[in-house]
Amino acid sequence: VYNEAFLSGEYDFRLDMSALRWAQEAALPSFVRGDLVRSVIRYKTPISYQGITINTRNPFFKDVRVRKALLHAFDYEWFQQKILRGHHGRVSNYYENSDFDISGSPPTLGELKLLEPWRARLPAEVFAAPAPLPVLGTRERARANLLEAARLIRAAGYQVENLRLVDKRGKPIELDLMLGYGVSQEKYITQFVRNLERLGIRVNIKLYDNSTVRQLTAHYQYDLRISVPNIPSLITPGSEMRNEWDSAGVTGFDSRNLSGVDDPVIDDLLDKLVEAKDRETAVSAMRAMNRVLVAGAYSIPLQHVYPAPTGSMPFTYWNKFGRPKAEPTNDFPSLTLDHWWVDKEKDAALRKRLGKAL
Repeated sequence: VYNEAFLSGEYDFRLDMSALRWAQEAALPSFVRGDLVRSVIRYKTPISYQGITINTRNPFFKDVRVRKALLHAFDYEWFQQKILRGHHGRVSNYYENSDFDISGSPPTLGELKLLEPWRARLPAEVFAAPAPLPVLGTRERARANLLEAARLIRAAGYQVENLRLVDKRGKPIELDLMLGYGVSQEKYITQFVRNLERLGIRVNIKLYDNSTVRQLTAHYQYDLRISVPNIPSLITPGSEMRNEWDSAGVTGFDSRNLSGVDDPVIDDLLDKLVEAKDRETAVSAMRAMNRVLVAGAYSIPLQHVYPAPTGSMPFTYWNKFGRPKAEPTNDFPSLTLDHWWVDKEKDAALRKRLGKAL
C-alpha cells in the first residue's frame, strides 16, 4: 500500500531499500516520461553494518578457526544474484565508507603505535591489509571453500562421525539461528544453512516475533542471528562505543556486544578512543579496533543496506524539485533534504501532465 501510494503521487520521495521492483517500475509511463526519477546520492559517513552475528558465548565459537570456517560457508555471490537480483554491494568491515575504513590498506603509523604493545597476542593479519572475503558463486569455488571450512573445523578439534560434526566428547554440534521480521529474513540464510549441513552442522531456524527477538537478544540467547543495522557510528565516536564492544557486555544485560567480544586488546583500544585528545588518535584507535574485530571473524558481512555500492544511497522522487549541483554528503542518515526546493516550472508541467497537483 505504501509503495502504491507513492506511485500514484500521494507523496513525493521514496528511499529505496530494495531494488526488486525496479525492473517492473521501469516500464511504467511515469518512469518512461521522466515524471518519476531514480537517482543516487553519495554519502561519506560510516555504513550501517549488516551481517550474521556469531555469538562467541557458545563454546563452539570460541575458536576463531570455527568462526572463519563459517565465513567460507556463506555463498554471498549466490545470495546476491538469486536473492538480491544482482543489486547491493557487500560490506567488508565494520566502519566502511568512513575515516575508520580499513579496506585494502595496512595499518598506519598511528595504528601501529596502538597495536604494537599487543603484537604477541594478535594474529599477523592485523598488521597487514585485510584479506579479501571468500568468494564462492560457482560449484568449483563453493567446493573449495567448503573444503577449507572443513579443514579449519578439524584443526579446531572437531570431527565428523556418521555425517554429523561432533566435539571431543562425541556430542553433535547443533546451532540455533534466530530470525525476526516474520519470514523475510529466511531467504537470506537458506544456502548458508545448506552449506553448514554439508559440514555436518545441524542448524535450527528459529522464527520469532520482534518482541521475542528483543528479549532473547537482551539475554544473548542465540547462536547465530542477523544483525539489523542500527544508527551507524558517529563521525566522531566516543564512549558510546563501549556498549558495542567492551568485554563488560559479555555478561551485562542488553548490551550491543552481540558477538560477546571479550578481548583485552579491544578494551584497551576503547580506552584510547575515549581518552583521545585529538582527531588523529581517535581515528587510529577506531581503525585499529576495526582491524582486530575483522581478524576475529565475529560476524559474516552481508549486503550494503541500500541496493547500491557502499557509500551510495538510491532514491526515487517525483520530478518537481530543484537540486544543487553539489549535494551535501554528510547529512546521512537524517535525509532532511533541506537543500532541495520545489521548482515552480517543473511542478506546473508535472501538474499539467498528470491533471492533478502532487
